[in-house]
Amino acid sequence: MGKWEWTALFYRSLIKYLKLSAVEAIAKILEESEEKITIVPTGPLTNIATFLLAYPHLKHKIERISLMGGGIFRGNITPKAEFNIYVDPEAASIVFNSGVPITMCGLDVTHKALVFQEDIELFRNIGNQSGKVVAELMDFFSIFYRQELPELEGGAALHDPCSIACLIAPSIFKSKPCYVDVELQGKLTTGTTVVDFYNVLKKEPNAEVVYDIDREQYIQLLYDAIKVLP
Repeated sequence: MGKWEWTALFYRSLIKYLKLSAVEAIAKILEESEEKITIVPTGPLTNIATFLLAYPHLKHKIERISLMGGGIFRGNITPKAEFNIYVDPEAASIVFNSGVPITMCGLDVTHKALVFQEDIELFRNIGNQSGKVVAELMDFFSIFYRQELPELEGGAALHDPCSIACLIAPSIFKSKPCYVDVELQGKLTTGTTVVDFYNVLKKEPNAEVVYDIDREQYIQLLYDAIKVLP
């Protein structure tokens, strides 16, 4: 079967989920799967928490939740809270306390997953349409970082791909099992992912917390993926 046949098959398989809510679709996919499924949320965790509350009998079919969100030592909406967690901290707390294996890619690693102009040109020079589109998107995306975060020295943080890349190529990341919970009532710290990085609380770790990356290999991984596309 050629790649276009596979593409058509993939999209046909999605049609039956289009009329469902996100939570219903997650439940249906898990119900129908013969294997465990890894979920990769790259936004607020509202839908994931709602699913866990509404369909607790399906929780065992989740292999892992690899999420982009939070931070060990920093935030971007408040000094300590990252956007995806801050906008629905109650949902994030439910997810972190669910017992499902979690990988957390927060700002500490994603602000090291930088793309610079020379990397963008590398993608553009692949010569395919996908490389051109990715380069143009990153040209636009980079404007904010160069204006608002000069401490990144011209780099733009590629946040969300980290939560996929760490599943594909875990060897290019550094991580540590930690206990993580979410602050819900702090006057200054609501939405903070409280990561017990130094095991002060002596609690059982509930998340694999990613904190460092080999940036060059990360860019190479993206390059290799873009190169095989049309």
